[in-house]
Amino acid sequence: MPKKLHTLIKDNIGIIVCILAVLTAFLLSLTYDGTDGSTYRLKETSYDVKVYNFSTEEPDESEESEESSSIEELSGFALYINGEYIGTSEDKTTLKKLLDGRAEDLAASRYGEYIDATIEDKITIEYTKTDRISGEDEILQALSEYNLSLMVEVYEQRLAEIPFNTIMVDDSDSYEGTEKTLQKGSGGISEEVYVVTYSGGEKVGETLHTSTVKEPPVNEIIKRGIKLKTNPLPSGLKMFIMPYEGGITSEYGSRYLLGSTFHGGLDIAAKEPGGYCYGEYIMAAGDGVVVSSGYNGDFGILTIIEHPNGIRTYYAHQSETLVKAGDSVKQGDYIGRIGSTGQATGPHVHFEVRLPDGKGGYERANPKSYIIDYESYYRK
Repeated sequence: MPKKLHTLIKDNIGIIVCILAVLTAFLLSLTYDGTDGSTYRLKETSYDVKVYNFSTEEPDESEESEESSSIEELSGFALYINGEYIGTSEDKTTLKKLLDGRAEDLAASRYGEYIDATIEDKITIEYTKTDRISGEDEILQALSEYNLSLMVEVYEQRLAEIPFNTIMVDDSDSYEGTEKTLQKGSGGISEEVYVVTYSGGEKVGETLHTSTVKEPPVNEIIKRGIKLKTNPLPSGLKMFIMPYEGGITSEYGSRYLLGSTFHGGLDIAAKEPGGYCYGEYIMAAGDGVVVSSGYNGDFGILTIIEHPNGIRTYYAHQSETLVKAGDSVKQGDYIGRIGSTGQATGPHVHFEVRLPDGKGGYERANPKSYIIDYESYYRK
């Protein structure tokens, strides 16, 4: 076939194919109408003929490769927070790095310096097939728009008051119920550091981390009385015996002796005027314990006895004592002998009754109110 004809056919192959298709359809539409075969007609038929533009050029291999790669599936790791899709990365390490970085930035912006920060939301990383990998900036942007819930531990510093202690010092010379402040107390100051935990912005717990004393407290010191104080017997209740069965020469109260004076006790001498009593035994007026016994100024030789109810009795001007401090005595026991030591005009025993005053001291009382059968000892 001549070269020019070959080229012509090649260049118009599409048109030629179209013409052949139309012609074939026309011939097939002819039908025989009649019995003698002398008459033919074209059967009425409608057609929808499409003309296609065919290219005989071979496809470019580079274009075929690009088309194939554009539809190739990729693999990666998809990140979800509480079920919400955030982005896809080529590896899990990148996602974890981005999550940690976002948590650190968020914790720093909310709390400043912190110890540790943990994301509380449900984090899911799934291996997946995808047609697109997200860039790091894109994932970071999505994370910044998500309101992450964090559990954060931070240090918090506070000043706290240290309470002072009260130290009680027992004083056996003071009655119970009495107190005296020897040193006032004052609180100290400590610097305390706590580890505080926040969850979702709310404080959920704290523990003391360190405590440093800045100013120590000063303890309060109080002296308290421990001496038992019993209520003295009411006036009129007789409980004591006469320390010497003699006669009363001077009663309790005001008297005139070398001037007007107050006599704080009873003077008991011989029963009969002009009688002799020097050296006679002096008896304990009641049960008790000897507080002291010895020479005591104007009292001369004096014995003091404290009784269970707190009352004390005094026995003065003795010629000698028969007891010492700490001795226990019973009512009627001999405790000394009548004399005239100290300031005395003659042999006799000066007897006093003293009641606790509630302040650690004692006050004199009329012995007449406490001595059994007192009137029988009047001198006749």
